[in-house]
Amino acid sequence: MRNKLLIGFIESGILCNSISLTLCLALFCLTPSVNGQDNLLPVCFRGRCGYIENSGKVAIPLKFDEVKQFADGLAPVRIGIKWGYIDVSGSLVIEPQFYNAGGFSERLAPVEVGFKWGYIDKSGRMIIAPKFDSAERFNYGFAHIQIGNNWSYIDTDGKIVPTSFFGTPNFSDELTPVEVNGKIGYVNKELKTVIAPQFVNAGHFSAGVAPVRIGDKWGYIDKTGNVVIAPQFTSAESFSEGLAVVEIKPYKRGYIDKSGRITIKGQFARAYSFSEGLAPVVFGGFLKRSTKEHTGLEFVEGRWGYIDKTGKIVFKLDVLADYASKFLGSRAFIRLRDGREGYIDKTGKYVWNPSK
Repeated sequence: MRNKLLIGFIESGILCNSISLTLCLALFCLTPSVNGQDNLLPVCFRGRCGYIENSGKVAIPLKFDEVKQFADGLAPVRIGIKWGYIDVSGSLVIEPQFYNAGGFSERLAPVEVGFKWGYIDKSGRMIIAPKFDSAERFNYGFAHIQIGNNWSYIDTDGKIVPTSFFGTPNFSDELTPVEVNGKIGYVNKELKTVIAPQFVNAGHFSAGVAPVRIGDKWGYIDKTGNVVIAPQFTSAESFSEGLAVVEIKPYKRGYIDKSGRITIKGQFARAYSFSEGLAPVVFGGFLKRSTKEHTGLEFVEGRWGYIDKTGKIVFKLDVLADYASKFLGSRAFIRLRDGREGYIDKTGKYVWNPSK
């Protein structure tokens, strides 16, 4: 079932706003991103990791073996082979003791102990015993967990919540897409079906509408399930800042407004959602099989850059750029083809030069 969803993501071009967070992470969302709440960015240099401020100044010394981004005021850090947590001052608040650790959400974080996952609170106390083979963050009181080959939901007490569908609770506009027998529908925060499973594929709601695939074309529905933009696109993404990415034909992506009108013509090999008035896009390039990405596919020979809402190119990145994130906190994450990573400001200038 997961393979089917992954194929759907690749075909549709929907990345980090699609049905499964696990599959999302397998695409581009594993890369560090700017955390607006704590204003700290994870960086590494010569095998040591820490955090910088938006200005590029080191805020937490590079003294850890690995770091993840902050969430709810705490961040997982690895010292040696064990993970613990620090606060925004860089002080250890939960001693390294876990084989792996995720970010906090709704006062709980998933951690791995003895090859099983459970959940701790911000004091480090185990709230839900480690008994899962995989565990994701909580969202609206539910988390997606795996026991053997089966995925289920749990509540914040750790109790299994019976469901008849597959999908990560990743709510937007109070709804999340789920799969039942190969068809996608939507459930609400009480995990009750509000739009019956009927679509070949679907993305998340934003501004009251969601992209759905009907047959071999993508369109948009409202929260009652009614089609509001007729299926006509090769792929489509959720709206952001009033615009949504659509693919007119293979490798020709542009943007539409909520009326379905094309506002930026299909001209990009890849295109991503707007954030802070800018969107990362890829000029040229093509998809090929590769072991570099978790998906087994990567774009090559493309040139990354950023456009404004008129479609004007604001700046292009160096030809060595391999990936560029959307802007958050006026900073965007950049990865080069050789694996080095850095951050840029909204003029394209590096505030942290690419490093490993």
